[in-house]
Amino acid sequence: MTTLVGISIIFAKDHAKEANENAFSEVFSMALGCLDKVWVDSKATYMDFPNVLTKTQLAVENAISECNCLADVLASNSQELR
Repeated sequence: MTTLVGISIIFAKDHAKEANENAFSEVFSMALGCLDKVWVDSKATYMDFPNVLTKTQLAVENAISECNCLADVLASNSQELR
């Protein structure tokens, strides 16, 4: 079973309702951008997909675990993960 480290910080009760409503979409978009970046940087083929997916998962988990809220995740990782 795969889990995202620190996901509770994104859906924190003290954050604005609008931020919580968009959190999943923002993290999903960030993860897809990261997947694309890893894919291109690795010059991957379809046979490399499992490795690219693992690298992407680790990058997204690290980005989330190092921040206090979604805004921090997006601000500090906008260049690296998109």
